[in-house]
Amino acid sequence: MVRTGVRRGPGAKAFYRTPRVHREYGGGEGTRRDLAVLHEDHLSEADRELKANGEYIEPMFGVELGAEKSQDIEGHIKGDVDKLARCWGRGYLLHFYRDVTKADKGTKSWRETQAKIGRIFMDPARRVRLPENIKALFFIIELGKARKDIRGNCRLYYPGAGGWRRINLQKVESAVKEALRGTNPA
Repeated sequence: MVRTGVRRGPGAKAFYRTPRVHREYGGGEGTRRDLAVLHEDHLSEADRELKANGEYIEPMFGVELGAEKSQDIEGHIKGDVDKLARCWGRGYLLHFYRDVTKADKGTKSWRETQAKIGRIFMDPARRVRLPENIKALFFIIELGKARKDIRGNCRLYYPGAGGWRRINLQKVESAVKEALRGTNPA
């Protein structure tokens, strides 16, 4: 817990304290940040609303999460990138799409679903342009498959990877670490 600039009451010697990590923290212009890590020095100037001089404190680090529930995934990604670009340290963008397709591979239904996933999620992920301070990871989690050889897989993409990679869910942690270092997971 970090001391803020607000005394606990009139004439009090003690100050309110707050954690450095906040969820749904204000991003200005009516936006919220999913997770924000604020610097200790900036919190010492914060008021009760965690603002300094009437403005939300720009976070040291920020995290934005997205899921397929959004109707405009491309717009959602752009809005998240805009919020993260205002972090003075690093921003992390993580978007997930649940593929619940139960159709067998190669069938008409499977091909139609794959085309839809490509159009509404994979293509917008490929088009994203990031400032230097943002790292992005996009996942397609395959949940609906019933065949043993498919279950437990996901697809991972990050800018600079060259394409979507199939990753076993048991190996996601190492693939994410490699992606954040900037190397392609095998």
